[in-house]
Amino acid sequence: MSINVDLSGTDNLPNEAALLAAAARLDRRVERMADTLDDAQAKWQTVDSFYRAPEANLVYTAMDKPRDDSEEILLAVRSSKQALEVFAEEITAIKAKRAELKAKIATAQAQDKREAEIIDGIGEFGFLGEAVSKIGSVMDSADAFMDQFMLQREADQLAAELQKAEQECSRAHRALVRPTADVPPISKEALNEWAIQDVTQAYNRVQNSIGDPTVAMQQYLALLAGLRPDQMEQFLARNPEAALSPPALGSDPQKNKEAWEKLTPEQRAVISQKVPSLVGNLEGIPYSDRIAANNVALDLALAQDPLPDAQRDVLMEIKHAADPGRDNRTVRGLISFDPTHPPLAALAIGNMDTADNVTWNVPGMGTTAGSMDDWAKGSQNIYDAQLKLGGGDPAVVAWIGYHTPAMPPSTEVLGNKHALDGGERLASSLNGFNAASDGRDTYVSVAAHSYGTTTTAHGLTGIDFDVDSVAFYGSAGLDNTALADMRIKDGPGGQPALFATQATQDDVASLGRSSGRTDPLGDGFGAHEFSSEGDAERELKQTLGHSVIGEDDDKWNPLHTYDKHGYLDVGTQSLDSIAKITTGNGDEVLQREEELADTSRAFEERRSEMPYYPHSFGRR
Repeated sequence: MSINVDLSGTDNLPNEAALLAAAARLDRRVERMADTLDDAQAKWQTVDSFYRAPEANLVYTAMDKPRDDSEEILLAVRSSKQALEVFAEEITAIKAKRAELKAKIATAQAQDKREAEIIDGIGEFGFLGEAVSKIGSVMDSADAFMDQFMLQREADQLAAELQKAEQECSRAHRALVRPTADVPPISKEALNEWAIQDVTQAYNRVQNSIGDPTVAMQQYLALLAGLRPDQMEQFLARNPEAALSPPALGSDPQKNKEAWEKLTPEQRAVISQKVPSLVGNLEGIPYSDRIAANNVALDLALAQDPLPDAQRDVLMEIKHAADPGRDNRTVRGLISFDPTHPPLAALAIGNMDTADNVTWNVPGMGTTAGSMDDWAKGSQNIYDAQLKLGGGDPAVVAWIGYHTPAMPPSTEVLGNKHALDGGERLASSLNGFNAASDGRDTYVSVAAHSYGTTTTAHGLTGIDFDVDSVAFYGSAGLDNTALADMRIKDGPGGQPALFATQATQDDVASLGRSSGRTDPLGDGFGAHEFSSEGDAERELKQTLGHSVIGEDDDKWNPLHTYDKHGYLDVGTQSLDSIAKITTGNGDEVLQREEELADTSRAFEERRSEMPYYPHSFGRR
């Protein structure tokens, strides 16, 4: 992994000498103005020696008001002058810090290059060298990731310092143009320009996580709502990417909800049409609003010109999966959508605003928005199985809300970079639902497959409430995330309601744990195990492989999954159990597991009592 740090937030810094020169010019000109008005007033006051009339006192004091106003202007200009001088000092300090940071970046890049060369050299020493080289490459990538993270954080902090300095300086200047009864109003052109500048600054704060993200979001929404139609068009003309740019993570979903509710229906409608990716990914607001905005965003993304064929194919896959009328199934809608390359999307099956039971289905390695139709198929199967159980109105989220590790020969699945990023995004999505549900008594669960279990374990340590249950299937292992660290309510036996399964013919999951991750089915971890081996009495099939949906004709290929025998295929024991676990019926699953175990033990006992004939096949 190469180290690339974005320093654009502090590009094109102003010249300190020019700032100081401007401050000096301001000071000279306002002093000249003040002196002129003082001289005029002094001369005007001599009128009392030759002017006598009833209104004489009004005439004598006619110059007092201009003199008083000039003193106010003098104070404001001096404040502006001082602000420019302070800003110049801050720019000098920021430039010094930026130069120091660039030196750090160069050192880190050189170190990363040297380590990569060493690791590549080791790989030339046969099989063992190649293995050591791969491990070293993973570790080197992790080190580079941390270096980039820390250096980027310094760059972002520096950009935030610049933003704050600019705002303080701008605030002082605004005092110069405050309209009063005695001063002509500011031109419409100037007011128009300030409105566009203000909303642009707010947009940059939201996108680049500058300052408090919650405050930045509140300001951005309020400023967007205050724009006239022509100003909105000018803002988008200057910032064309704003329409399809989802906000950065971090804003409080409850505060987002409150800020959204303060807007009028008309304002919400305009913002949803003009800046749809903001609304479509705004955690905490009603999902119906998000779905409507994401439909607009998807159409805008498809209308881009030029649009690479590969990007168009992914967007069309999302559009096809999100079609609410397909197969006469229940309503579907995109509750999040990031059209940047490669796109991300979360598809809700069911009504998120009214559901009694909501399940997030989190994918693993190799699942992308380009395979949304397949992931939605498995999620639809969970929804249908939940619906058959009765007891409420379900919704299932086919959540491709993070960039999963690439398939082999990539070794990304052995690292935790994608799990950390995905965990943060999953936590944001879950917290958003908790705020949007507005106190509804909703059963919230998570189902996760393969590397998705790694991601989910990280995500469940970062939420601000406890989910009701979790089902892991075909886990690639957890990154030192103890069960106690995940926010899960207690279930059977007073233990957290975390359930896990791995089919005996799933060899891929075990490979995913070869990097040393914790097996949730391991001794002492505490997960409740459920079977994927089939239940003949209930005519439920065995899972034969690692995939969610089985599509292979080879029943015994250890790396493939036999047709209609995936973890979420209709008629499998695994799907039946996952549907029950994610609707609060985990006890029923464990009870059936015990019944099957008793039957197996009884069979073995009867078998052991049969006489043995050495020259025959088995027992009689």
